[in-house]
Amino acid sequence: MVFPPRSLRIALILWLCLLVSPRMAHAVLVGVYDLETNSFSTLLTLNDLVGATGLYNQGVLGANAVVANIEAGFVGTTNLPLGKRLILHLPTSTDATTQVDQHATMTGHVLVGCGSFDPPNVNTYYTWELGIAPLATFYTGAIATTIDGDGSFSMSNTSFFTPYYHAMKGWTSGGESYPAADVINSSWGDSSLHDGSDLMALSLDALVYETKKLVVVSAGNDGPTGQVGSPASGMNTIAVGALGGPSGANPYTTIAEFSSVGPNDYFLPDNASGTSGTVISGVRASVDIVAPGEGFVLAYEGDTNQVYVNAGGTSFAAPTVAGGLALMVDAGRQLMANSYTVGVGDTTYIGVDMSDRLIDARTMKAIMLVSANRNLPGWNNGQTAVDDGNGHTIIRTTQALDWQLGAGAANFTQALNVMTSVGAYNFTSGGSRLVNPVNNTFAVGSTGWDFNTLSTTTGGGVFGYETTLLNSTDLFAVSIAWFTEATYQATFGSENMDVNLEDAFYGSFMNLNLRVYLKADGSDIFQLYAESVSAYNTVELLQFQLPYDAFVRFEVTLDGAVYNFTGATSVDYGIAWQTSAIPEPAVYVQVFGFAILMITLLRRRRR
Repeated sequence: MVFPPRSLRIALILWLCLLVSPRMAHAVLVGVYDLETNSFSTLLTLNDLVGATGLYNQGVLGANAVVANIEAGFVGTTNLPLGKRLILHLPTSTDATTQVDQHATMTGHVLVGCGSFDPPNVNTYYTWELGIAPLATFYTGAIATTIDGDGSFSMSNTSFFTPYYHAMKGWTSGGESYPAADVINSSWGDSSLHDGSDLMALSLDALVYETKKLVVVSAGNDGPTGQVGSPASGMNTIAVGALGGPSGANPYTTIAEFSSVGPNDYFLPDNASGTSGTVISGVRASVDIVAPGEGFVLAYEGDTNQVYVNAGGTSFAAPTVAGGLALMVDAGRQLMANSYTVGVGDTTYIGVDMSDRLIDARTMKAIMLVSANRNLPGWNNGQTAVDDGNGHTIIRTTQALDWQLGAGAANFTQALNVMTSVGAYNFTSGGSRLVNPVNNTFAVGSTGWDFNTLSTTTGGGVFGYETTLLNSTDLFAVSIAWFTEATYQATFGSENMDVNLEDAFYGSFMNLNLRVYLKADGSDIFQLYAESVSAYNTVELLQFQLPYDAFVRFEVTLDGAVYNFTGATSVDYGIAWQTSAIPEPAVYVQVFGFAILMITLLRRRRR
């Protein structure tokens, strides 16, 4: 993988962020800002904690990604970290506020903060003000009709849906076209809605299903026992919990006390309209991933006498993850822009492309989950030794993720490692795979990713991946991610900018499971060793240390449907896997060059 040289990377930052200081900014501060003494207690930098700096070192700063922040109000620019940055406003409904919002400004700082000077010492540049994806194109959107002083706000169906629709599909204004955002962050929610059946959650699930975009939502601040609220409780969004810190010997390794947790209730519909169904208590792993959520020092909007504010909450864990995903999208686009020479056996293919499915939301999510740090106190996804019914002991989880910590703490340096660990099956020529599977199986290295489709037709419901020989000292992890099918009904107002959400409908929810088989060196038989078979999630995940030197086969299986109101016969999924060992590549790759939301106003609050 070839990225721009460091000198060019620095030049890009200096140009876009309008910096003239020779010192490179690199992080959001995680510490405490004393308003009385105007001083900082600098402990850690967020960008380092989540592995973003590992991507910066490879020239990945978000320049090839578009990020949107959608909250009650707009991100402001009367502050130091964002004041020199280009911020584009998403179309909003005619009944929405035009108010700049302090909360949105702080989350915008985490996402794309670009830095500031220290007046009058213009040669001093704060090193803690660079957001996670500082070079990303940035949109801000507002959903509130009114915002109250306590942080709660009101909205209508139209004010809610309009900015999400345009952010995820793109729009045209004044003869100019604006591309859809790759990643959307939202740090707000309703803590009274948990089962994914409300119109907010279901309509966003429908937009994600349609556009394949990454929608990241804060889990909520109703911990230590409160369930994840809407819209983070949806099936296709990414719910982010908060790690506590920054003090202590091991900061940001345990769940913050305020962070909402699973398991969530799940609404199982009887029909597409969801007019009846069953609420199943405590069955969904609703937190997908966690990131630091305490001790932030962030932009203060509108008062030059107070330039920073202390902040904490899942509100800030979410944009941390959204910014990291923007870096992943940027890295993916850089990889896809190259032309490759790939050798398979005695055949050399010249000028082939990496599959654009790398930046599909399901692939990105699977990579992020599998690469997360699970070396956290108490992390437990319910893996238990059980009898498989044939007298063999296997590892099984029926929850997939940890109820509080999800897949673990986001680590985007490790995510980049998974993204760049490729095999011939990741490349395309003329739009088709460079190599085809044999008996629905790919031979793969010990770390990698794929995007594939399973079908209900004969032989199409199982797909396998077989690694080279792995060592007993290896820690092996694998994850899959897919979508539930949903649709929405909306009407359009003036110049098609107002989008009035009228309803949303359930489509299909395919039940995918993940199984891992081991074959000892010298043996001819793969034996089932572990399985992730949760019933009401759209992810599965396994991690274990190999008990002996073994070849590993992992299978994705389509085991029926939770519901299917559309007669769907297939489902797409993203998959990623990694081990602690560097894979011995099977092919060589030469890189050339580089509940229902009513029409009436409802109360919501920030996180």
